[in-house]
Amino acid sequence: IATEAEARAGLIFLFGMPPNIVRLVMIALASIVLVAASMRIRALLRRSIDEAEARGQLTRFLPAELDGQLEAKGLDAMRDGQQPRMAVVFVDIRGFTARAETLLPAALSAFLARYRATISKAADETGGIVDKFVGDGAMVVFDDRHGDAATCAVAFARQVLDGVTDVSLGIGIHLGEVFAGVVGGEGRLEYTVLGDTGNVAARLEAATKLEGVALLVSEDVMQVLEVRQSDWQHFPSLVLPGRQQPVSAWGLAKGYSAAATE
Repeated sequence: IATEAEARAGLIFLFGMPPNIVRLVMIALASIVLVAASMRIRALLRRSIDEAEARGQLTRFLPAELDGQLEAKGLDAMRDGQQPRMAVVFVDIRGFTARAETLLPAALSAFLARYRATISKAADETGGIVDKFVGDGAMVVFDDRHGDAATCAVAFARQVLDGVTDVSLGIGIHLGEVFAGVVGGEGRLEYTVLGDTGNVAARLEAATKLEGVALLVSEDVMQVLEVRQSDWQHFPSLVLPGRQQPVSAWGLAKGYSAAATE
């Protein structure tokens, strides 16, 4: 860094030169400054465009409900994930394999499109996020930050059961802590919820066809619902596949046909 004396000496030397030379030097210095500034502005603009394009690509693979989180937190933070409390719902069609064998491909595709549209609409209207569709199955999650995830999840289940009348469904719901975050590369990202809460919900869904009910919720869900337990069937010692200890669960039989099992 030049001292004040050195700077003064430089100015004296510069302005002691012939006027034409001084003007040329000043023009050259100004040009250098303008070029440097222009290059910096172009680099910042290019970076902003690249980030906008990348964000546009990423949002194609993420639920619309997460656009705000991606904007606020950034991709790296969403990859790190978090451990919120959520209600996890699994939905499955009973007898889907047999039904699929009787339908032409176009009819099967149309049926699945209607079925998935019903689930997506119910999730939107009750505050849920469709985590994924797998064949005739769906996983939907509800954030419990406001303490209403269980209520919203059961409202979703009832709406789906009322909306899907041409087939029988099995639905399982559990409430607890999960890992929620983004996995995968930038070319194919996926928002996912992992952990034992989801495992229990999936096994409750599988148990609906064994217990003859359309909906099974865990004791954790029932304890925060504002419902009459007498309207529900209690399974105090329900054995779930892959779990050593039985669980307490509650079921609703509305919309269920015991004959429609795979």
